[in-house]
This record gives sequence, C-alpha cells and structure tokens, in this order.
Amino acid sequence: MLTYGQQTADVGASKMLLYGDWIFIFAGTLSSTELTFEEIRNAAIEDKELLNRANILPTLRKAFTGRVGHWNELRHLAGLGMTMKDFNSPEGIKRLGQKLHYEFGWRMHQDYEENFHDEIMVVGWGKTPLAVVLYSINASGEGLHGKDGCYAIGSGRDAAISTLLLLGHKSGSLLQDAIYVVAAAKFSCEDHGIGESTKMWIGRKRRDTDPSDHYPGMPDLIIQPDEIKELRRIWEEHGKPKIPIECREITKTITSRINDDAVIERQSNREFFDSLTGRLTSGKSEPE
Repeated sequence: MLTYGQQTADVGASKMLLYGDWIFIFAGTLSSTELTFEEIRNAAIEDKELLNRANILPTLRKAFTGRVGHWNELRHLAGLGMTMKDFNSPEGIKRLGQKLHYEFGWRMHQDYEENFHDEIMVVGWGKTPLAVVLYSINASGEGLHGKDGCYAIGSGRDAAISTLLLLGHKSGSLLQDAIYVVAAAKFSCEDHGIGESTKMWIGRKRRDTDPSDHYPGMPDLIIQPDEIKELRRIWEEHGKPKIPIECREITKTITSRINDDAVIERQSNREFFDSLTGRLTSGKSEPE
C-alpha cells in the first residue's frame, strides 16, 4: 500500500528487489528508499565485490548514511548553497559561526529522528551452510536478526513480529510451518496501513546448479497467487483472532449490571445475528 498525505491506495507497489544473491526489502518512503538502492547499485557496478558476504553490510550502511546526508543537505543546507561536506568542514563552521553551526546540526538531527522513516532489510546467506543474513537498518539503528529467526519492517512490524512469536516461529521451524506463519504475520498486520496485495517466495542459498542470471531457486520457489489465497482462507477460518461466542455467557452478566438500555439492546442484536449466522452455517434457514 502507498500513502500520500491523507490518501492511501493498495496499488501493489513492489517494495522488494532481488539483486545479486540478496533480497532487499524496503519500508517508509518508497521513492526515498529507491535512492538508497540506487547508491548500492552504482557502487556494485564499479566493484561487484561490494555485494559479497564480507562487504554487504558496510555497503548498505554506507549507502544508507549517504542517503541520510543528502536528505538533510537538501532540507537544511540547499538554501545556503552548502553541501554536507561544506557544512562539516572547518570553512563551514567558520562561515556559520559556532552557535549557528550547532543550531543547524541540532535541527538536522531532530528532523532526522522525527521525519526520516526509511527502513531497509537485506536477506541472504554467507559461505557456510547455515550462515543466514537478516540485517535491518533505520533511523533507530541497525541489527542482525539471524539468531531471532525472524524480523519485519514498516508500519506493520510490531503486529507481524508478535504473530510470528505467538505462533512459535524460530530459526529451526519446519519450512511448511514457516510458510504459513509468515503468511499469517502478513495478514495480521493489514489493519496497520498494510495493503492486502501479497507476494511470497522461498529464498535459499545458491547451489551450483542455479543459473547465474537468476536469483537462487527462482522461479520455482515463488508461491503462487492461488496458494496465497488458500493460505488466507485457512487463516481467516482457523487462525484469525476472534472473540469467542462462549465468552459472552460471562460478559453478558457483567454488562447487564450497568442498566443502560442502549448497550443491552446492542448486545441483544449481536446475540440474534450470531445465532442467525450459526443456523445458516449449519444449514438451518428457519428459526427453531
């Protein structure tokens, strides 16, 4: 889903890129994170070694901090005709004076903490069989989540990770269970500004038999739309959190003590519709 001001639209925008043997996942302002990836792409064109396991984290870190510098530069220094390099130089300090230089620096820092929402996660493997890389970077810092066995970014992060943990997901989970858990995590965070459009695939370490011009396992490991639709149906029927009807036997006696006719009437209407829904589901179309 894309958000612009007060408007949102589930346009199926791609927030993932496969580059080399790495999966890059973005959250925040998509047009801004694309600029970060552009820096990664340009660096890799000059030196492909920057995308190997030993260099991928420094490469992403440098691209991210470079994007932050350009972001601050345009918002705070362009009007002065200064670049970030100018600002940090002795000449820049002399030009602005110590007090004004400090104020600009503090203002940029506050702006960054409050308004820079870009997040990037990179997923891939090192040389050893189980050397998974699950790295994230954002305005709050960075982290390696391989030992956690899961992570998420964006506005639905907390809801998604909560679902993963509640369902007992871990790095040693069975693949067939992990597929459902990841789907459930995605579905559960859709009330947090996340669109319903969903794409899933299974990433794995490169094998000698994989074509060099394809991401490992592609396209065979893409989970098909009809399979995602079926996973959603199962989640809605069996896994989506619901208020159990049985709990109303207890809460009904509690709410009746408030002696509020409007509340009691709404409660009675809900009981009627729940009863009607139950009859229709069981094939009984007429009240008993």
